[in-house]
Amino acid sequence: QKNNRKMKRPEIFKNNTKSYLFSKGGIIFISFRLGLQKIEHEFIHCIPLLLLHFKNNIGFVGGKKNKAFYFVGVGNHRLLYLDPHLNQTALKDNFDNISSYEATTLYTLHAAKLSGALTLGIVINNEFDLIEFIKDAKILMKKNDKLIRIVP
Repeated sequence: QKNNRKMKRPEIFKNNTKSYLFSKGGIIFISFRLGLQKIEHEFIHCIPLLLLHFKNNIGFVGGKKNKAFYFVGVGNHRLLYLDPHLNQTALKDNFDNISSYEATTLYTLHAAKLSGALTLGIVINNEFDLIEFIKDAKILMKKNDKLIRIVP
């Protein structure tokens, strides 16, 4: 006989004395400073973890010398990024030229060439995603407590 009971969905996420009700999802942006001028050597191997470790990541933004890049993955020991710096007018009703708005080229860059600041994006759709993100952050903290530190 199948168990027809649905898993009870938590309506409120509690953190110490505060309670948060989720009515819709959002994106958490987490900014890191991993060096003053460039990413310090001890953090280079951790950068791919930021892209691979979190289930709902949407990539991170980083840069070098007045250039910004959107990193979406890792391949062959290099970071994969899109360069979305083509300015165009917004699409209104005519979608005939929509292909010009798509990123068609994937570039690579070694993490050692990045400046020391980057921002990671995580999509949080519901309470379960938030709980999963916190669990993943704690696991990553155990791997490298200098990269991410959770303070109660």
